Amino acid sequence: DEKGNYSFTKIPANAILQFSFIGMKKLEISTGSKSTISVVLEEETVGIEEVISIGYGSSKVKDLTAPISSVSSQEIVKISSTSAVSALQGAVPGIQVVEAGQPQGTPSVRLRGINSMQGSAPLYVVDGMSFTDINWLNPNDIKDISVLKDASSAAIYGVRAAGGVILVTTKSGNRNEGITIQYDGYTGIETTSHILKMCNGREYSTMMIEAGLPSVLDPSIKAFGAAADKISWQGKEYSYPALDVDYYKELMKNGKVMNHNVSVRGGSKSADYRVSASYYSADGRLINNQKYERMNLTSNINFQPYKFLKLGTNFSVVYDNNKNNASNWSEIYNQVPTVPLWEANGDYGQRSKYGYLTGQAFSNPIVTLDQASKYGNYDKNSRILYSAYAEIDFLPHDRLKWRSQFTQDQNTGNGRNYAPAYQSGVDWVRLESVLNKSYSQFSNTQIDNTITYKNDFGNHGVSLMAGLSTRKVDTRSLSGTAKGVPWGDAGKEEFLYLYNGKSNSQLASDGGSSERGVSYISRLMYNYSHKYLLNATFRADGTDKYSQKWGYFPSVGLGWVLSEEPFVKKISFLNYAKVRASWGQLGNSNVPRESGSQSISFTAGTATQPYDYSYIFGGVVSQGYLASIDYNTLKWEVTTESNVGLDMAFVNNKLSVKTDWYKKVTSDAAILTNGIMGSG
Repeated sequence: DEKGNYSFTKIPANAILQFSFIGMKKLEISTGSKSTISVVLEEETVGIEEVISIGYGSSKVKDLTAPISSVSSQEIVKISSTSAVSALQGAVPGIQVVEAGQPQGTPSVRLRGINSMQGSAPLYVVDGMSFTDINWLNPNDIKDISVLKDASSAAIYGVRAAGGVILVTTKSGNRNEGITIQYDGYTGIETTSHILKMCNGREYSTMMIEAGLPSVLDPSIKAFGAAADKISWQGKEYSYPALDVDYYKELMKNGKVMNHNVSVRGGSKSADYRVSASYYSADGRLINNQKYERMNLTSNINFQPYKFLKLGTNFSVVYDNNKNNASNWSEIYNQVPTVPLWEANGDYGQRSKYGYLTGQAFSNPIVTLDQASKYGNYDKNSRILYSAYAEIDFLPHDRLKWRSQFTQDQNTGNGRNYAPAYQSGVDWVRLESVLNKSYSQFSNTQIDNTITYKNDFGNHGVSLMAGLSTRKVDTRSLSGTAKGVPWGDAGKEEFLYLYNGKSNSQLASDGGSSERGVSYISRLMYNYSHKYLLNATFRADGTDKYSQKWGYFPSVGLGWVLSEEPFVKKISFLNYAKVRASWGQLGNSNVPRESGSQSISFTAGTATQPYDYSYIFGGVVSQGYLASIDYNTLKWEVTTESNVGLDMAFVNNKLSVKTDWYKKVTSDAAILTNGIMGSG
């Protein structure tokens, strides 16, 4: 009850009672022959004693020499977002999160700024599995997130960590726990804030007049009349259009968001489990009836048949469907406030009628949004993620432990986009309908093997880790398009096939890529009385992407816990103080692989010229070939970072301060350029 009193009946002999409460240490007591058991729970140790993930292992915060931040599940679920990384904004120093503005969009995440022209997004590692984003992950399944911000902490991930590393640990069941069923859910309305402020009609007209182009405004003035006031410029008075369209206001709306999550967890003496299912849906922010839906089914099972052996699996199935997507923010941004959305006769607003350019970049945004809301276009993805691990303890108390983990990510996507034939005035015409279909497959298989030794020798604490990681990534894609496909009976799927289009317009293309990698990893962690700290890592990455097959990425960090020194312990209000310094190097696997044209190429030519590179020998046309010399050679792009930091805690560790200075330099930067000299 509310006073803590409890009672049980028919308890078996030698049963174990488990007491737990949020913010308190879990306590287990054997009943034996006792009839009354009273307990007092202790507060959970947090702060510098907290154990967090550091990549291929864990460590207490007080033993770290790098700036690593941690966010708990309680903070994550406070944010109603499709992506858990949204909860990191404002919670982790040095991280910038910018929402995509779409329910299915991936937020832009930057750790300590941009360090490469080939992408600075962080690497996400979920229970040992590596990903480029975690939009597929249900935030309710997350236990905690650790953010590795500097090179010394992220160097253990080598070539993939140039943008930093975000480690995610998912929830699992508890040993000796009965079945617990939990429901979480919410529904609400999302609004957009901090909308980019654009020129209104008067401000835009002022710019045109000051630029010496007042005549540009004449068609709009003729069509909609002049505003009551005038614009003064260099001693003259100018009229400007009365029309003033705020395109963001006209085309944006609030969106409904909904999330439901049910989980079941429990455990026995040697096993624990957790199974969860969730449904998430969110409306788009534009008026095109966009709706994003995602369904997750996740299971996490751990089993310890013997004291020295642990086994576990993590299995997830994710399905999402993005309906009626039409992202045309650039069109809204480029629109002129003195051009209408709609004409009086119902046509889309005609830019040329008012003296402005037309084209893809200068389209009236209502054209795209109005058509996207009517034809049931979609992008669907089905994802299966599987992970299995085995841990063997060769020595008691986890002093020598070997861990092997197999992970696989399989993703299949298919999309359909139907654009009808239409004519609206002069500007907006599509003579034939267009149907586009796409299909893609993605596979990422990773195997990690590590062996870790930990021990304390008096005042000396040592941890050694060595490992091998292999990775195989394959992508395949197939797409097709056709014109003149009829809409049929309300757009039923059986009518929307490419072969229903004109035969001479049916086109198909396919593509794919493969990547193979192998890495050797190692780490040393040493402390003397938890006062003087040394952390060092080294990773060698091999890849088939570049001529320089191997890259080597070291790091080292030093720490001095000042609060353990006698002269600092005298400061009563200071509970903890540590000085840190670290240095490390990272690679960047976002750089595209070396590429080049075909070494020999030819085309079929035409009826009058059978071969493009042909020549006549003895009156006979012979096939000709063109040899290409257009090829690039790449080496590893390397980011070197130095970091100096100070950690302090006051008032019984209730107030903490972390300060860091860092310097990042990227060398051998890869920059994409157009061909300077032709090939031939």
